[in-house]
Amino acid sequence: MRQSAEKRGSILDGACGFQGGNFVVTGASGYLGRRICESLLQSKARKVLAIDTRAPVDPLPEGVAFLYADILDLRTLTQRFHGSDAVLHVASYGMSGKEMLNRKKTREINVLGTRNVIAACIAAGVARLVYTSTYNVVFGGVPISNGSELLPYYPAEKHVDEYSASKTVAEQLVLSANGAYLPEGSSGSYPQRQLATCAIRSAAIYGEGEERHFPRIVRSMNRGLFCITIGDPSSKVDWVHVDNLVHAHLKACQHLLAPLSASRLPGGPRSAQSAHGVAAGQAYFISDGAPVNNFQFLRGVSDALGVRFPAVAAPVWAMITLAWCIEIVWQVLSAAGIEFNPLITRAEVLKVGVTHYFSTAKAKAELGYDPPVSPSEGQRRLVEDILHKEERQKALLQAQRTVSGSTLGGFLSVQRPHLVWWMAVLSGMALLALCACGPTPLPGDTGSTSLGSFVA
Repeated sequence: MRQSAEKRGSILDGACGFQGGNFVVTGASGYLGRRICESLLQSKARKVLAIDTRAPVDPLPEGVAFLYADILDLRTLTQRFHGSDAVLHVASYGMSGKEMLNRKKTREINVLGTRNVIAACIAAGVARLVYTSTYNVVFGGVPISNGSELLPYYPAEKHVDEYSASKTVAEQLVLSANGAYLPEGSSGSYPQRQLATCAIRSAAIYGEGEERHFPRIVRSMNRGLFCITIGDPSSKVDWVHVDNLVHAHLKACQHLLAPLSASRLPGGPRSAQSAHGVAAGQAYFISDGAPVNNFQFLRGVSDALGVRFPAVAAPVWAMITLAWCIEIVWQVLSAAGIEFNPLITRAEVLKVGVTHYFSTAKAKAELGYDPPVSPSEGQRRLVEDILHKEERQKALLQAQRTVSGSTLGGFLSVQRPHLVWWMAVLSGMALLALCACGPTPLPGDTGSTSLGSFVA
């Protein structure tokens, strides 16, 4: 079941210092953006402005104002930012599915959009900018165990997807903007003359109410597609409950203007001229701090749904080959005006099939990051929420069958997608057989997880 905004706020009170402030959240109609808005409100912010190119599906809580704004429109963005103390830039594009293959739009929104957010902050005199980044800025397919912020960026040109490449460029833009001088008479509540920026590198997000990845996962399980793993079952990845990620964003925002700490962990260059807080110019890895095999993480969901756990594993290199073929087919068909959601992409194979997890020590030491939701509690909430949605869906289907008066028609309408998906799977398995004598394994091929549905 979903938690109320009031209850969530109570576990995020550690991120204090927002009372009376004015805040803007980009991408606020999305899962994370909305939760940040709610938590800012619970932290006694005076004004929370939610901006996006689409209205939220559910009404925002009283006290959060929604305004349309495209981050590609610098003029409108600057107008929206005036009078704000901080901007939390959550908006992005191309994380998964067919959107990931739209390279042009992904780069426009993630790079040009972020340039505009930075420029609007400076023009409007906003003192703080928190950027929602990703593990992908340092991960590109090579295994990483307990990595730190000292790791270099993965070369943008070597990424197999535009999302990872564009987010890498965007994070560098944000961090390099730290210390930019603000115009005289800046409109925020803080007499700060320079912009302070930081980046939150998020693990895969989960939680009750998530509507992007887990509905796709559940559909795949219900259609019989949860039948294969990728790579070594000993692989590990990170996950982060949405409340923990929100907590990290608020703590980072708080510490952009806090006094510099006398003791801190190494984690990247700091400007000696910066008069900002400890977070200024910094990036932080954020997760639940409990690396786990991706399939084992999802086992609670499959068990609750009564879905058999997969016993067959495919090597990463074979699934990369399959994903590459799918991407080529998608490009050809999309050019002809025919689009479909790809079964899996190369980037998704790497995300779910190769070990990569990171330490949160820097965030804990410098931001006071203390995840309010434990992994076991987060898993419990997730499963409860999924089962609740499944019960509602079954009730809705039953009602539709009753109204239509055609049990057979209802049966066919439910089973047909199952048949189509199995045809796709069988075709994919045939292609894998053809690929088996082809490419050699990727360097450092380790990890285990599943289809692209299981990437965040």
